[in-house]
Amino acid sequence: VRRIFGLYTERGIGMGSIVNELAADAIPSPTGKPIWGVNVVRGILTNEVYSGQHALGMTAPPIISQSTFDRAQTLRSTNRTVHPPRVDTWPLQNRLRCSICGSRFKCAYGRNGRRSYRCFGRETNSPYFQRTGQRCTAKILEAGETDADLLNAIYIALSQPENFRAALEVSINALKAKLSDLERDVAPIRRGLEAVSSELGRIEMAWVRGILAPDKLDLAERSAKERQEHLQARMDILDPGRVDELERTQSLLAAATENLDLAANPDTPHSWFVDGFASLLPPEWSKEGHDILLDYTPKWVGETLRELLTRLQAEVWYGPDGLHVKGIITLPVPLTKDEAQASLSTRPT
Repeated sequence: VRRIFGLYTERGIGMGSIVNELAADAIPSPTGKPIWGVNVVRGILTNEVYSGQHALGMTAPPIISQSTFDRAQTLRSTNRTVHPPRVDTWPLQNRLRCSICGSRFKCAYGRNGRRSYRCFGRETNSPYFQRTGQRCTAKILEAGETDADLLNAIYIALSQPENFRAALEVSINALKAKLSDLERDVAPIRRGLEAVSSELGRIEMAWVRGILAPDKLDLAERSAKERQEHLQARMDILDPGRVDELERTQSLLAAATENLDLAANPDTPHSWFVDGFASLLPPEWSKEGHDILLDYTPKWVGETLRELLTRLQAEVWYGPDGLHVKGIITLPVPLTKDEAQASLSTRPT
């Protein structure tokens, strides 16, 4: 407790950095867990008990002085005034994952106010660090440039039917391979459960029609239900995330295949490829062959990118070679400016 107040009031370290420092020194949280949370630190900094004041008005042995406690409250109040809540758009919040360590990327502000995406695996209080003792090597991504690069890549994929077809074909091949891997575990159990369910239905009909003797019906029903319980137990021990991922992959494959069929149909209108996104695209994109090179605000970029990713049912994965959009379409997105096709730029709001 004294260390937390000291870091906050004397060294000016924020709550998030305090969490990282405590975790790096393997100091357990009040619950005994190795991972601290900002809410736990905030709760300590605002608890008057540590200054000797009990919530019911009684006194308690002080751990820190009243002046130290008062200074912490003054700093918290000042921070809220000097640093009011941000209202920036973060289109990749809860969408950007790291292929190196499996962690999600967090939205963060630098000391200069610049926005960035940081892999949580870089932090000492992350499950990845607790498991491996190492920080993830993923780079810190500048948010404005990353958002613009992604939006630009998606716009290029939507700008012409042949681009969209190529992205769909890549996505379908990847989804089929992924589906095959997922179905090795899940699909046989599901087929078995469906077969048992059908068998129980036939047994019920046999009982209604009086086809089988009661003792044979009971034996058949018990046997079917035992197999059903065994299969369900096998399903229950599977990773729930793997089952959810199978269902999502099946849905994405169906959507991608349907869109590819439309793209390959010569009777499909030329404007079809933007029909589903018309409300999001600038007017210039509806003109065949138009080369767009406009400035957009980060707010517009963020809101548009978030909506496009939602409609494409897409996640974004970070890797050493760049970003990868994975959804109805699959797109590689280089992060270096030399590789990126610059047709969309941002300016400050």
